[in-house]
Amino acid sequence: MKEKISVSVSLKKYKADTIRYAAYSVSGLAYVLLAPGKKGKIEVTFEPKPAASAGESAGLKKRFESELDDEKMRSEIADSNRGIMEFIVLKALCPTATPSPVEDSGLTPRRKRNWTRLSPGLSAR
Repeated sequence: MKEKISVSVSLKKYKADTIRYAAYSVSGLAYVLLAPGKKGKIEVTFEPKPAASAGESAGLKKRFESELDDEKMRSEIADSNRGIMEFIVLKALCPTATPSPVEDSGLTPRRKRNWTRLSPGLSAR
């Protein structure tokens, strides 16, 4: 049995899904265990698989940390492009459909309440 490698990852820096996806990406080289850690952290433990070479086992922690950063970037890109992705899927499935408009009157919630109170028959769009 090869030595286990543990890494503590902060949930303030990375989302839980990001940690899970990064751990999965190195699961071909090692068995991976994710467990709750101390104060907002996740403890990731790797046990190199018998087929993994010594060099692969030695670089496991560095590769995981690199995958964490890459996965965080992928997640941020996906989040920022969510609207366009939904639009593309909508158009692919139903070309005549139009996406529902996002309501934006340009008013803050407080000003919108005041507008509604002062002009009951008019819309604040």
